[in-house]
Amino acid sequence: MRRTRQFVTLLVGLGLAGVAVGCASKSSSSHDVASDSVLEIRAGDTVTVDGWSKTDQVVGGRPVWMSPEPAVDDSMVEDARVTLDAAGRPAVLVTLDSEGAARLQELTTRRTSRPVVVVVDGEPVSAPIVLSPLGGSFMVTAAELDETEAKDFAARLRDAGKE
Repeated sequence: MRRTRQFVTLLVGLGLAGVAVGCASKSSSSHDVASDSVLEIRAGDTVTVDGWSKTDQVVGGRPVWMSPEPAVDDSMVEDARVTLDAAGRPAVLVTLDSEGAARLQELTTRRTSRPVVVVVDGEPVSAPIVLSPLGGSFMVTAAELDETEAKDFAARLRDAGKE
């Protein structure tokens, strides 16, 4: 079952990788991205950037603009497993392959103190602010995510990583 519009994600770096703090706005219109990916992470900004798309996400009262190209996508997923977040809610622990880890670290190094856009099933669902560079593992979670949906999402990510 897909709950794209209700699936607000928050990236949490693990270990010494750092943390990205997400905003809590939900998408209210169908702003589909030309992509068949289950998950993408793209550069974002709160100022207009030529060639970038305006999303429904808001950070600090300003709309977030999204890069046309993903820095990381589900083809770079090495593993995805259901776990619990710090609040004890279901979450998906995503581990990237070496290319994905390097690309996520490069993106989050360049975007420190700026948003990155998390795209799920072609829909920009969150724009967390990067506080420090992230490594090859992160968590995807949402207040509305139940265990069944987490298992489904993890399986879809694993399947996409094998294609």
